[in-house]
Amino acid sequence: MMQEDQEQQTSPELNETPNPETNTEAVAETKIEPTEATLSEASEEENEEVKAVEAEEDHEAPKDKKLAIPDFDALSIEAALESIEKHIKEFEPQRIKGIVESGRSRILQELNAERDAAKATYLEEGGNIIDFEFDQPQRKTLGILYGGYRDRLRSHYAQLEAELSNNLAVKMAIIEEIKALPMAEGSAKDKYETFKGLRERWNQTGLVPKADARTVWANYNHHVDNFFNFLRLAYDLIEKDYQNNYNEKVALCQALEDKILNGASTGLFRTLQQTHSRWKRIGPVPREHKDALWDRLKAATAKVHELRDQYNENLLEINASKIAAKKVVVERIEALTAELPTKHSGWQKASKALEALRAEFKAIGFVKSEDNNSVWEAYKAAQRNFNHSKNEFYKEEKLRQRESLEKKKALIALAESLKDSDDIVGASQQLKQAQADWKNTGYVPKKKGINYGKPLEQRAITSSIALKGTQSKGCAGQYSRRR
Repeated sequence: MMQEDQEQQTSPELNETPNPETNTEAVAETKIEPTEATLSEASEEENEEVKAVEAEEDHEAPKDKKLAIPDFDALSIEAALESIEKHIKEFEPQRIKGIVESGRSRILQELNAERDAAKATYLEEGGNIIDFEFDQPQRKTLGILYGGYRDRLRSHYAQLEAELSNNLAVKMAIIEEIKALPMAEGSAKDKYETFKGLRERWNQTGLVPKADARTVWANYNHHVDNFFNFLRLAYDLIEKDYQNNYNEKVALCQALEDKILNGASTGLFRTLQQTHSRWKRIGPVPREHKDALWDRLKAATAKVHELRDQYNENLLEINASKIAAKKVVVERIEALTAELPTKHSGWQKASKALEALRAEFKAIGFVKSEDNNSVWEAYKAAQRNFNHSKNEFYKEEKLRQRESLEKKKALIALAESLKDSDDIVGASQQLKQAQADWKNTGYVPKKKGINYGKPLEQRAITSSIALKGTQSKGCAGQYSRRR
């Protein structure tokens, strides 16, 4: 049932005067606006295919996404302690209660077993139980972590309790003010304006303790009903308010229906929740429109739930295809190191291929799936293996180039020492051998190939030319002497 049932009025006679005692003392049947549970029951009775509206309870705050509890049985004590400490640092204490308690229970179980085993061994060896001591630093660490966590949790609940109690006091005061409105001085219009301000304060006030929520809500509706009964002489104002409420609810239905035309989306699902939350706070509508308007909202709600089921099924298929695509990219990255390149050009080509695969993996996007983490780890591992192999190649390449550089320097020194040699024939043979060795010394980068302003090969050629010139002069002299 909707709140309209408590506030719906009939047109009063113009000369009818309300009896204050009757209005303030009459006990109307308490009917509470639908919560998540009551909406579900009503929907199941009318149409099993229409799902419950997930409205927010007056005593329940919107909940954060539930955190997964780590598999502490598979973790060592140190890893479990690190996990608990990480969660304590990153999340609010009320969100990790199950994680902390589960981890603590698992750690204590193992520590107690370890201590009991040590105690049994100690007693078997003839020790006295009074003298038994067994130091466990991990138990102390756990105590410190758990103590800090409990302090934060107590502080949170103390603060929450204070806020809820304050909200309860505010709402009780608002109820008393609404209760006193019929007997207050002033015109019906002024009282109605005062009531609207009180209703706005009520809607803006936060949650109350769960134990008091239903009673407070029932009392509020009871006195609101009494107040509207008192305002029967001001029916024109009420009728206008009903009409405004009707127009606003029609607009909510229309906006939701327009959103449905765009298909399933997370925005559509949020709109449904916001629509029901706002609907709950708007107030009553003319009785002749109430049932038809509510049926319109239920029909739109059923359509959204149908779209959400289809959306979730499609999302599973899409996620599965994305996971498969990511695995293919990982396999292609792994294939880059299946046969390692032996030259710089090969590694350059492989690096470009890796960059293309990275872009392809990134383009697939995040996948909301249990397999996403494992695929991500495999992706990072494949890249690490590639980079490690590449780094090893270039380390070895630098060593080879350094050795080639030293060999070339040695050949240059030899060539320079031979250009002034008197043994022309022997020097010529050594120089030819040096030139042959030069070709086999390997590659040297241009930046490293500069020695005293001249490239190594140019200096070697210069020394060779000098030696040949010396050889020619020597031959000419011998020919002259022979002549």
